Amino acid sequence: MLSGKIGATGNGLCQVLVAVFFGDLVDSFGLNRTSNVLQEVSKVSLRLVYLAISSGVAAMLQVSCWTVAAERQAARLRVLYLISILRQDVTFFDKEVGKIIRCTSMFIGGFIIAFIKGWLLALVMLSPIVSLVLVVGVIFIFMSREALQSQKAYSKGANVVEQTIGSIRTVASFTGEKQAIEDYKKSLQKAYRSGVHEGLASGLGLGSAYFILFCNYALAFWYGGKMILEKDYTGGSVLSITLALLNASLSIGEASPCLAAFTAGQAAASKIYPSRPTERVLNEFSLLIPSGKSTALVGGSGSGKSKIISLIERFYDPQSGGIFIDGCNLKDFQVKWIRQKIALVSQEPTLFSTSIRENVAYGKDGATKEEIEAAIEIANATKFINSLPEGYDTMVGERGVQLSGGQKQRVAIA
Repeated sequence: MLSGKIGATGNGLCQVLVAVFFGDLVDSFGLNRTSNVLQEVSKVSLRLVYLAISSGVAAMLQVSCWTVAAERQAARLRVLYLISILRQDVTFFDKEVGKIIRCTSMFIGGFIIAFIKGWLLALVMLSPIVSLVLVVGVIFIFMSREALQSQKAYSKGANVVEQTIGSIRTVASFTGEKQAIEDYKKSLQKAYRSGVHEGLASGLGLGSAYFILFCNYALAFWYGGKMILEKDYTGGSVLSITLALLNASLSIGEASPCLAAFTAGQAAASKIYPSRPTERVLNEFSLLIPSGKSTALVGGSGSGKSKIISLIERFYDPQSGGIFIDGCNLKDFQVKWIRQKIALVSQEPTLFSTSIRENVAYGKDGATKEEIEAAIEIANATKFINSLPEGYDTMVGERGVQLSGGQKQRVAIA
C-alpha cells in the first residue's frame, strides 16, 4: 500500500508538472528571438520525455500495487466477515483509493504550481473553482439521499422475491401470485424513480461543472492578457497557471466515480442498525427443571418459550442472572461442547440444500455411513427415505422444500 501511495502521489504530481513544462515551451517560442530557439525547445521536450517515463513508472506502481493490495484486503475482509458473522449471537479496499490519492495530489499540486507561477491570476481563477466545489458537494449530498432510497426499494423487492420463492406453496395456496408480482413492481418503480432523480442530479452536476469550467477559461485568458500587458507575466506563465488549475479542477471530476462508490457504501451502511440490547424479554424470570424429567413449556405467543431455549443453547447470554446446570454457570462451558450435547428440532426445521445423507452428517463431525443410517433408523425415517428414487442421496432442495413437514422433522431429528 505504501508503494501504491507513493506511485499515486507521484503520478498526480507528474500531471501537474505538465502545465509547468508547457508554459516553459511557450516561453521558448515567444521569448527567444535568436537561433537557440530549437535548443531551448529540445531541452523542454527532453524534460517532457523524462516526465513521461516518471509518470509511466508511477502509474504502474499506483495501479499494480493498489490492485494487489485491494485483492488481498478484499479476500481478507471476506474471511473476517464470515468469521465475525459466525461468532455473533443470533442478535456486521478497493483500488479506487489509489485514484483518490492521485486526484488529491493533482488538486493540491495544481494550486501550489499556480500560486508559485502567479498568485494574482491564480487568486482570480480561484473563485469559479470554489463554486465548482460547492456544486459537487450539493450534488453529492442529493445523490447520497437518492442512492439510499434506491437501495431501500431494491432491498424491499429482493425480500418480496425471496419470500415468494421460499414460500411458493403457501403463496400458491392463497393464489397470491398476482399480489406478489404487484408488490415487486411497486418496489421496482420506486427504485426507477430514485434512479431517474439520481441521473438528473448527476447530469445537472456535470453540466454545471462544465459551464463553470469554460467560464473559468474565459476569465483566465482575459485577465491573463491584462497581466501580460500590465505586469511581468509571460504567455507561458499564464498557460502554466491555467493548465495547473485546470488539472486541479479536472481531478475533482475524475474522483467522482470514487465519490459515487462512497455514496453507495454510505447508503448501504446506513441500513445496518443495532438490535435492542436494552429491551428485556424475560424480566425476573426463574425456572427449575429437575434432572431426568421431561418438561414442557406452555405459554401464549410471545411469552418467551423460544427465548428460554435460545438461552439454554447460548444463542444469547442473559444480561443479568445466570443459567446453571448442576450448580455450574453455563457461561463457564465451551459453546461448542454445550451445543454438541443438545439437539434442537424446531416446528419448521431448516435443511441445507444438499442430500439427506449430508444433512444428517452435519450432526456429528466425521460421522460414518453406519452411524448416519443408524440415526435415520432411530428417527423412524428409513422407510420414507428408501421409497425415494435416490434414497439417502436424494436432494432435499432449498430449505428442504422437496420434503413434507413431517419428513423434514424426522431428518432433523436424525
